[in-house]
Amino acid sequence: MLTAEQKAHYESVRQIAQEEMDACDHETALELGRIKKRLLELQEDKKAVKQVFDGASARLGLDLSPPLREINLTDLRKPVESQLFNAEAKKTG
Repeated sequence: MLTAEQKAHYESVRQIAQEEMDACDHETALELGRIKKRLLELQEDKKAVKQVFDGASARLGLDLSPPLREINLTDLRKPVESQLFNAEAKKTG
């Protein structure tokens, strides 16, 4: 059984922890917004470069580039190193 003092202490600790979790949620939402914006910028840059690549390929009579791979949130769960390694392996393979 908790004393009144212990109960007050744990209620205070619980309140502080709740506030910290709320702050983490807020910061996470802000960071995800920034990341989403940057990913969209990069995707648009990639589309523009693909048009240049495809135009140069067409002028040379070569095959066009493969379709662009759209980035989605499930890609964020994959380790970055394996994605980079796979991309490099495709270039050299």
